[in-house]
Formats: sequence, C-alpha cells, structure tokens
Amino acid sequence: MGGRNRMIWIVVNNYLHDLATGLLLTAVFTLYLARRLWCDCILTFTQYRIFFRYLSRVFFIAAMVVILAGIPRALYFRDVELIPMIKKDMVLLLWVKYGLLLLAVIGSIVMWYRLSRDFYVAVENRWLNIKM
Repeated sequence: MGGRNRMIWIVVNNYLHDLATGLLLTAVFTLYLARRLWCDCILTFTQYRIFFRYLSRVFFIAAMVVILAGIPRALYFRDVELIPMIKKDMVLLLWVKYGLLLLAVIGSIVMWYRLSRDFYVAVENRWLNIKM
C-alpha cells in the first residue's frame, strides 16, 4: 500500500477513534439518565435492566474500538498529527484535545463502574426481595 493510501487509512482510523470515544461517553451518559429515570420511578426495573444490558454492550464495543484504533493512532501520531500541528503552531490545541479525550475515556470508565455496581446491588436486593 502506498504512502498516501496509508495516511488516508490512518486519518480514517483517527476519526473512528474519536467517534468511538464519543459513543463511549454517550452510552454512559444515557445509562446515567436511565438510572435517574428508574430512581424517579419513571422506568420500571425491567426497562432499566434492558437499558443496562444494551448500553453495556455498546459501551464495551466502543471501548474495544477505542483501544484497537488507538494503537495505529499512537504509532503514526508524529507523522499525522504532531508535525502538521507544529507547522500550524497549534500544538497547545492538540494537547488540549488529547487531555479532553483522556478525561472522557477515564470518566466514562469510572462512571460505568459506579453505575454497574449500583445496578448489581439493585439486582441482588431485588432477588432478596428487599425494598429499595
């Protein structure tokens, strides 16, 4: 594969990585909203369980895409992103972007962990017939 074609695929990969990061954040935020609706008695537990199951799948698929697409992104970071930003004198903007991406990924993982912990406590309490 030629150099130009490889760079096109790397740029497409970078967009896929950014898209998966946004999907990761969106899945967790939607799950958080579903939990709030369940706590406010707008959703039943069965509806919340369905939301949790499907959004957890979306979360894990997006997380795998972030990890897998991050490998070529890291390998070609200098050629595709850093050098063009140095030429445009916009390196600070690049670091802000990566700081926000890192914050989004770590925040999504922490939030999903907390939401899943609450979900499994609710499942256990429901199984034990404990009123919540």
